[in-house]
Amino acid sequence: MKPVKALTVLKKLYFRVDKDIDSMPKVCAKGCYFCCYQPIEIFRIDKVTLGEYIKNELSVEVKNSIKEKVIEWLDYFDENTSNVEPLSSKEAYVDFRYKAENIPFPCPLLFYGECIVYKVRPLACRVHFVNDNKELCKKDKLRNGAPQSLAYRTQIVEELKTEIEVEIIPLVYALVEILNIDRKTKKIEKSVL
Repeated sequence: MKPVKALTVLKKLYFRVDKDIDSMPKVCAKGCYFCCYQPIEIFRIDKVTLGEYIKNELSVEVKNSIKEKVIEWLDYFDENTSNVEPLSSKEAYVDFRYKAENIPFPCPLLFYGECIVYKVRPLACRVHFVNDNKELCKKDKLRNGAPQSLAYRTQIVEELKTEIEVEIIPLVYALVEILNIDRKTKKIEKSVL
């Protein structure tokens, strides 16, 4: 999908998703960011909106800080995955997720407890919420979202599949490309939903 068409599709989808999610019962609130302390996978199409926003809206200092955080993430990823390439999608997205359960640092886009790209945050972040006790997130940062969150994500994926190939990539890999970070990343087999 061409970048201009991708932006149009995503902006409409982001607006609708935000409206739908706002109407669902949840306990997530500003300042609650425990789910940001886990590996974050995004849809490849999200890279278009993230890239535009990061390139045009963030200062050089913030971009440099994100680069440092991405390198820290990649070091952790490299240390906790095998050297066999390409990594299987199971190893990169499932096995690594559980190895990273106690990861000591958050998403590279989290600054002072807030998402610096919140306006264009990826779809995976938009649809993830809990509707019970948010204190449980502190104890289990990898816990699943509310059943409505998971069902809604499935609905969005099925909808997107009618328009595009829905490929998953690590957020940090997208940031390497967006910020032109001079860093080799491990190859991961293509993961299409």
